[in-house]
Amino acid sequence: SLVDYMNGPVLASLSSSALADPPMSTATTATAGGVSLLNEVDAPSSGTAAIEKNNNDEQLEAVPTNMRDAIRRFFFGKEIGPILVVGSIASFLQTRFALATPLSVADLAVLATSIVFWWVQEHVLHQKALHSNVDWVGKRIHEAHHANNYFHVSIDSAELIIGWLLAVHLFLRAVLPFHLALSATIGYAMAGLFYEWAHYIVHTKVKRKRGSFWAKMRDNHMRHHRINEQYWLAFSIPFLDDLFGTNPDVKEARAELK
Repeated sequence: SLVDYMNGPVLASLSSSALADPPMSTATTATAGGVSLLNEVDAPSSGTAAIEKNNNDEQLEAVPTNMRDAIRRFFFGKEIGPILVVGSIASFLQTRFALATPLSVADLAVLATSIVFWWVQEHVLHQKALHSNVDWVGKRIHEAHHANNYFHVSIDSAELIIGWLLAVHLFLRAVLPFHLALSATIGYAMAGLFYEWAHYIVHTKVKRKRGSFWAKMRDNHMRHHRINEQYWLAFSIPFLDDLFGTNPDVKEARAELK
């Protein structure tokens, strides 16, 4: 099973080293507090990493413009991380149902808790680690992400995705009974896969209905890229920016950079 695989070869390798939507133009009519982002989405991001933009542009692949192509690229493209997470979730589910211990409220509780934890983790790590004042490899990778045009294919590597999931799973097994560790890992993996998909899809040109949850998520993330990188740090749940005080008035956020 993938549970055994993750605890064997993956650990060893890590230690050794409907569907179609109309095309969307590279411009967007998204607004932020009345301030239009039209024609800004393909401009280089602010910050030192933007210097590398011209070199990066030549290496960018075509960005999906409809949902069918987006799904195909996400799950069956050259990055195998997302499909490995799907397989991992299926394997964890199979293992959990095979146990003699019946499902209980505790399973649902740890599953829900791990999902909520992921939502909070997104914001905290985005702010404190990826936009840290300390120069480290994660920050430099994130700066390169900001240096690209807004519309580009953005999928984390399989090594990062599966390595992170494996580390979390091993930690949960150390602090919880095995059956609850499985349930918590399933919730965490589901939340992580949702984030990976959501972050990928808002950087494509797949058009979403204005006012929808996906459009709000895209506009929130676009503000983060195009207006001020210190704000709009939440992703799966944009409301967390209100909770953490990172959803300011757009004009004020712009003024801070002047």
